[in-house]
Amino acid sequence: MVSIALYTTIRMNETVDTKETNAKITNITIGVIPGYQLSLPSYVFQSRIAQEDINRYCEEKRLNYRFNFQLSDAVEESTQALKYTKEFRAAGVEMILGYEWSSHLCSGARAYGYNNTMVLMTPSASSRIYSLSKPDTLYHLCVLDTEPIETTLMAMRDRGVKAFLLMYNAQSGNAEYFASWVNGMKSLGFAHNQTLVYSEDTVMDPFMERAESTVAEMVGAYGSDQTAILWFDYAPLPGESEPNGDEFLAKAVSYPSLSSVTWYSWDWSVKQESYEGLDNSTAARLRLVSPVWDPKTNPTYERLNSLFLKSEEANITDVYGNSFWRGELGQANCNIYDGLWILSLSAIQANSTTPLAIKEVLPGVASNYVGATGRCTLDETGARKGADHVFYAYFEVEGRVINLPCGSYDWEKNTFTWDDKLLEGS
Repeated sequence: MVSIALYTTIRMNETVDTKETNAKITNITIGVIPGYQLSLPSYVFQSRIAQEDINRYCEEKRLNYRFNFQLSDAVEESTQALKYTKEFRAAGVEMILGYEWSSHLCSGARAYGYNNTMVLMTPSASSRIYSLSKPDTLYHLCVLDTEPIETTLMAMRDRGVKAFLLMYNAQSGNAEYFASWVNGMKSLGFAHNQTLVYSEDTVMDPFMERAESTVAEMVGAYGSDQTAILWFDYAPLPGESEPNGDEFLAKAVSYPSLSSVTWYSWDWSVKQESYEGLDNSTAARLRLVSPVWDPKTNPTYERLNSLFLKSEEANITDVYGNSFWRGELGQANCNIYDGLWILSLSAIQANSTTPLAIKEVLPGVASNYVGATGRCTLDETGARKGADHVFYAYFEVEGRVINLPCGSYDWEKNTFTWDDKLLEGS
C-alpha cells in the first residue's frame, strides 16, 4: 500500500528535477498552525506521515532536500493565529500551513503574511472574503464557500434556464453574503435575474404576490422550463421535525407561477431528506434541486485513512478526560497532507525557500499534483478550482416524497450528467 500511494503522488509530479547532485543536504522547515484542540490530533498525524513520505521521496529521487514540519500549539483563540505566525517568521520560517477557520485569518495573520511576503496555505478556511482577484501569498487548498452556489448556477444554465428569481431570508446565516456575491458577479450567463429579500418580520402574502408577479413575467417571456428560482434560507437542523422554511414553501406552492418552475438551492440550505415530510407533496412540486460534494476515494486516501484508524491520534480525549474514537479521517481533512506535499514540492521545484520564488511555481505544482483529495488545481485567486458534485431533488414516488440523486457534475471535465428519465418522468 505504501509503494502504491507514493507512486500515485510522485507520478503526477514529473516536472520536479530529479538529477543527482553532490550538494549538501538542505533542510527546510515548514510551519504548521493547527486548528482547535480537537483537530490537533489530525494535524499531528498528517504532518508526521507527510514528513515521512516526502523525505522518503527525496531519498528515492536523490534530491538534496529534507523537510521538517514544525507544529505550533493548537489555536484556542483566534488572536493566537497571528501570534504563532509572527513566531514562525521570527524563527526564519516563511511557509506556513494552517488557519483552520477564517477567523484565524482575520486575526491579522493574513495581513501580516502579505506584508512580510510569506507563503500561507489554509486547508479549510473557505471564506471568499480572504480570496482576492490575484494570489496575495495566501492559498486555499479548499474550495471557497461560494463554490456550491456557482456550481448550482452552472447547473441551472446547463438545464436551459435563462431567467431566475433569487429569494433569500436576510436573517439566514450567510444568505446576505452569498446573495451579494451572486448579484455582484459581472456575468452570470443569464438573460434576466431579479432578487427579492424577506425576513421573519415580512408579511408573507404581499411578498408572495410580488414574487408570483415577478416569476409570471419571466415565464411569459421565457417559458416555465427556462425560468427558475434560486432560494437561500435556513439550513434545517438534523432531526428537526419542522424545518425552517416549511411555512414559506407551503405558501409558495399555492401560487401557480411559483410552483410551475424548478427551485434550486445549495446544500447548506436544502439538506438532503429534510423536506420529505412536507404536506401536499410540496418539496416534489417545487423540486428543490441542490448539490452535494462528491469526493472520489483513491489509494492515497485509503492508505492515509488506514494508517490513521490504527494510530493513537484516532482516539480523542475531551476537556473532561473522556476518550472516544474519532472515526474516519475524512477526505476534506486530507487537505493538510496534500498541502504539505504541495509546499514541499514547490520548494524543490523553485530550488529555493524564498517566498517569491515559491509563489512563481506553486500554482503549477498544485495543478500537476494528485493526492488524497484528488487533483489540487488552483484558480486565479489561489483557491482550489472546483469539486465534483451529485445533485439531489425531491420526487413523488408511489405516493411518497423522497429525495433522489438526479445528476452529477465532473469539474475536471466541466460536464454535467442528468437522469432525464427521472427528471422528466415525474
